[in-house]
Formats: sequence, C-alpha cells, structure tokens
Amino acid sequence: MKTIKFTKLERQELEVLQDELDKYRHIQSLGLCFWSIDEFLNALLAIDISLQIWLQLRKKIESDSDTFNLSFKVNEAVIIMKCCYWQRAARTDYQKLVAEKYKNSIDKQLKSYIPTEQ
Repeated sequence: MKTIKFTKLERQELEVLQDELDKYRHIQSLGLCFWSIDEFLNALLAIDISLQIWLQLRKKIESDSDTFNLSFKVNEAVIIMKCCYWQRAARTDYQKLVAEKYKNSIDKQLKSYIPTEQ
C-alpha cells in the first residue's frame, strides 16, 4: 500500500492538524443519528481514523523534536484531507494556511498514484 509522506513539519503545524482533527471528529459524531446508513458508516470510519491520527500526532508533539517527518496510510491521509477541506468558520488565518498546505500536498501525492494512460 502506498503512503503519504510529510517532511519537516513544524511543531505548530502538528498542533493545528491535531486540533482540526479533533474538531472534525466531534462534528462527525454529532450527525450520527441523522444520516443515511452510508453517511453513518463513513462518519464512523472518519471518527475512528481521526482518533488514531490524533494519538499519533500527540506522541510526536510530546517528543523533544522541533521538526517532524510523518507518513500516513492512504486511508489516514484521506481523513486528513477531508478534515482540511471542511470549511470551519472559526479557523484563524494560520489554521487556514496549514489546512490548505496539507490538503494540496495530500491531493498531489494521491493523484501521483493514478496510473497514466499509455
């Protein structure tokens, strides 16, 4: 399976991603009772995977390093991308910048896995 890689992430960026994932996980859980079965199952996956990523980021943040290299499985990268696409009104300019940066990076890496026609 392919992986999505990030290099030289700053601690502050990790903290933003972790916070955004927490908020995304929370908003997904709010709609569980009101959605169709497909939306319900997708939300359960998003909640579970975002919690796993949140814990992974927490471990990194608690380390002594100032910059980080991370790799994510495709399903994890997709959840991060969905979180970054989510238009949360209360995001600061810096949070918007971080979301845009990682959304674009994931998009580029995922699209590089698509085989080209010959």
